[in-house]
Amino acid sequence: MNTTEKFTEELKAINAKIKEYISSQSFMSKFKPEDIRDGVYLYLLRSAKSLRPGILSFSCGAVGGNPDSVLPAAAAVEVFHNWTLVHDDIIDNDSLRRGGDTVHVHFQKLAQGRGYSKADAEEYGRNLAILVGDIQHSFAISLFTKLYSEHEFEPALIIKLIDMMELEMNIELVEGETIDVQLSKKPILDITEDDIISMSAGKTGALYSFSAKAGAMLGLETIDENNPQIKSLSKFAYNCGVAFQLQDDILGITGSEEKIGKPYGSDIKEGKRTTIVWFAYNNATAAQKKTILGNLGKRSLERSEIDKMVRLLTDLGGIKHTFELAKKHIDLALLELNNIADSIYKDLLKSWADFMIKRSF
Repeated sequence: MNTTEKFTEELKAINAKIKEYISSQSFMSKFKPEDIRDGVYLYLLRSAKSLRPGILSFSCGAVGGNPDSVLPAAAAVEVFHNWTLVHDDIIDNDSLRRGGDTVHVHFQKLAQGRGYSKADAEEYGRNLAILVGDIQHSFAISLFTKLYSEHEFEPALIIKLIDMMELEMNIELVEGETIDVQLSKKPILDITEDDIISMSAGKTGALYSFSAKAGAMLGLETIDENNPQIKSLSKFAYNCGVAFQLQDDILGITGSEEKIGKPYGSDIKEGKRTTIVWFAYNNATAAQKKTILGNLGKRSLERSEIDKMVRLLTDLGGIKHTFELAKKHIDLALLELNNIADSIYKDLLKSWADFMIKRSF
């Protein structure tokens, strides 16, 4: 089995372990009423890449720790990621996630089946999704405490990780999401590429960086964030996270609905200010700029209009430019692994980085 195959198998195994772990009756029985319980698990039990739990586990192994001992933390970052998706889907008015209905759409349909009016059903769906995300956030924090009760990690280390998650990473993540919302309302001419990269770093890089840092701190059983190996793995994951978001933007334009599990052209309809759009607009003719501005953020776009926008953004070099940016961040990330000793886990981290920009889903 080559490293790429090993990487794929490892992620599948981690995903399976997390699903089994969080689906235990001891956890599921806590979530009430039934709609809340169903909402908490709606995305968690669908097919997922498990990239955040993966880098946490691989980072633990890369510094000499036992990846099996950090399963609660791996589950925690996956659950944490899921609450951000649930709330993000409300903000973006998305109807699909991982090939199925988003949480708010799921409960909207459920409410309609119970006889709610259209307006009441929409309100119920939105409200339940907000509450589900709140519960998932609490669930993620609780999972970190299992590192003590199930694996006897030092309480000081667990408290440190929870504090980092809540008062550092989460604030950076929400800041990135807020900037994303704000940028979508700004004229493209008033936005710089650095603005977009900074937003991507917050939205995506922050959680990846935290996952690697947490895995390494648990592997070394230390609260010292300045340990050279911990810093290198954190920077590695941060740059990979930025690259992941850039590749996500490419897939949001070019990917098929079947593969990415999101509606075709949703990023265009939502008016997302991506490096793709920014670069294309700044290299467009006056007529092409008019087309871009006329279609970006137009939720009523027909399939043919989306196709036209995709071709235009591609022809103007937006896709190529964004891929080159993603590759640049991966190259920066890989340099950080020079500070990590050779091992199967280091090889898995390299495969993880490679996957970030070569994935098609």
